[in-house]
Amino acid sequence: MVWVLFNNFCFSTIRTVGTTYFNNAYGTEFTTPDGEPYNPDFVMLSKAFGIQAARVEEPDDLPAALTTAIASGVPYLLDVWTRGDVPMPRTGHWDIAEFLIAGND
Repeated sequence: MVWVLFNNFCFSTIRTVGTTYFNNAYGTEFTTPDGEPYNPDFVMLSKAFGIQAARVEEPDDLPAALTTAIASGVPYLLDVWTRGDVPMPRTGHWDIAEFLIAGND
């Protein structure tokens, strides 16, 4: 099992909904009090549970990291740092605007 965590230091989809519909991004960006990006150390957390892990900070390093993770033959997490200001590509369809207009009914 290989997990790939696309880590953008925020809940970017939720932030987009909040800023688009409510003009508010509260609670969606993970920063220290001085504004620096913050996250748990997912590599250390994984290792604490006995799961191999590595951090990928550069896009060009991802293929080699995936090869290493798959070849390891053990549970492996890749903490892939991405930019929070660029929307993550998604598959499928979820129209939150439709839900916000229609409600839960």
